[in-house]
Amino acid sequence: MRTEPGWYAGVIGHPAELDGECWVVESGNLSNVIAKIAFAGFVGKVSYGGDFEMTTRIQSAYEILGNGLGDFIKRKSR
Repeated sequence: MRTEPGWYAGVIGHPAELDGECWVVESGNLSNVIAKIAFAGFVGKVSYGGDFEMTTRIQSAYEILGNGLGDFIKRKSR
Protein backbone atom coordinates (compact mmCIF):
# COMPACT_ATOMS: atom_id res chain seq x y z
CA MET A 1 0.00 0.00 0.00
CA ARG A 2 1.29 3.42 -0.91
CA THR A 3 -0.31 6.55 0.53
CA GLU A 4 0.73 9.92 -0.85
CA PRO A 5 -0.78 12.50 1.55
CA GLY A 6 -0.76 15.35 -0.95
CA TRP A 7 -0.01 18.94 -0.06
CA TYR A 8 -1.50 22.41 0.00
CA ALA A 9 0.52 25.62 -0.32
CA GLY A 10 -2.06 28.39 -0.06
CA VAL A 11 -2.88 28.91 -3.72
CA ILE A 12 -2.06 25.51 -5.20
CA GLY A 13 -2.27 21.96 -3.93
CA HIS A 14 -2.17 18.27 -4.76
CA PRO A 15 -4.73 15.75 -3.46
CA ALA A 16 -3.85 12.49 -1.71
CA GLU A 17 -3.29 9.36 -3.83
CA LEU A 18 -3.59 5.65 -3.00
CA ASP A 19 -2.02 2.59 -4.65
CA GLY A 20 -2.10 -0.95 -3.33
CA GLU A 21 -3.79 -4.33 -3.28
CA CYS A 22 -6.99 -5.55 -1.62
CA TRP A 23 -7.22 -9.20 -0.58
CA VAL A 24 -10.59 -10.93 -0.20
CA VAL A 25 -10.24 -13.87 2.20
CA GLU A 26 -12.55 -16.56 3.53
CA SER A 27 -13.92 -15.53 6.93
CA GLY A 28 -13.51 -19.00 8.45
CA ASN A 29 -10.02 -19.53 7.04
CA LEU A 30 -8.00 -16.33 6.71
CA SER A 31 -5.20 -18.12 4.86
CA ASN A 32 -7.60 -18.93 1.97
CA VAL A 33 -7.28 -15.94 -0.38
CA ILE A 34 -10.30 -15.77 -2.69
CA ALA A 35 -9.25 -12.74 -4.73
CA LYS A 36 -6.53 -10.12 -5.00
CA ILE A 37 -7.52 -6.77 -6.45
CA ALA A 38 -4.75 -4.32 -7.36
CA PHE A 39 -5.54 -0.63 -7.52
CA ALA A 40 -3.53 2.41 -8.53
CA GLY A 41 -4.08 6.12 -8.88
CA PHE A 42 -7.10 6.63 -6.65
CA VAL A 43 -7.00 10.39 -6.10
CA GLY A 44 -8.91 12.27 -3.42
CA LYS A 45 -11.03 15.33 -4.06
CA VAL A 46 -9.26 18.59 -4.78
CA SER A 47 -10.46 21.36 -2.52
CA TYR A 48 -8.89 24.77 -2.58
CA GLY A 49 -9.20 27.37 0.10
CA GLY A 50 -7.76 26.12 3.38
CA ASP A 51 -7.09 22.40 2.81
CA PHE A 52 -4.09 22.39 5.17
CA GLU A 53 -5.21 19.24 7.05
CA MET A 54 -3.46 16.16 5.66
CA THR A 55 -5.94 13.72 7.21
CA THR A 56 -8.85 15.30 5.31
CA ARG A 57 -7.08 14.78 1.99
CA ILE A 58 -6.26 11.12 2.83
CA GLN A 59 -9.82 10.50 4.06
CA SER A 60 -11.16 11.77 0.74
CA ALA A 61 -8.90 9.38 -1.21
CA TYR A 62 -10.00 6.41 0.93
CA GLU A 63 -13.66 7.37 0.40
CA ILE A 64 -13.23 7.36 -3.37
CA LEU A 65 -11.23 4.10 -3.21
CA GLY A 66 -13.92 2.40 -1.10
CA ASN A 67 -16.65 3.45 -3.51
CA GLY A 68 -14.59 2.31 -6.51
CA LEU A 69 -13.71 -1.09 -5.04
CA GLY A 70 -17.31 -1.61 -3.90
CA ASP A 71 -18.59 -0.90 -7.41
CA PHE A 72 -15.95 -3.20 -8.92
CA ILE A 73 -16.84 -6.10 -6.61
CA LYS A 74 -20.56 -5.57 -7.22
CA ARG A 75 -20.08 -5.67 -11.02
CA LYS A 76 -17.86 -8.77 -10.92
CA SER A 77 -20.08 -10.77 -8.56
CA ARG A 78 -23.21 -10.72 -10.70
